[in-house]
Amino acid sequence: MKRIKSIHFVGIKGVGVAPLAIIAKEAGFSVSGSDIEDEFITTDSLMRAKIKPLVGFLEEHVQNAGANNERRFFINGLHHKSFFKSKQSC
Repeated sequence: MKRIKSIHFVGIKGVGVAPLAIIAKEAGFSVSGSDIEDEFITTDSLMRAKIKPLVGFLEEHVQNAGANNERRFFINGLHHKSFFKSKQSC
């Protein structure tokens, strides 16, 4: 079984998801994520942790995060179309 090395968080600026992303980064995982462009209460914390969210919920964000089967996903908002399109291509 391959060890999970990277995690992509959809909705990374959320008050429940941002702390998980920061904890994952501190634990040694490579962390990426996407969210809307708006400033959130969590934006400064993510930036201090050197996590820069991608803007928008593009299918490419999820597909690129899954390259080489090295990444796994924490999904916030399972109803987002980018997740479902990506799952169909697996």
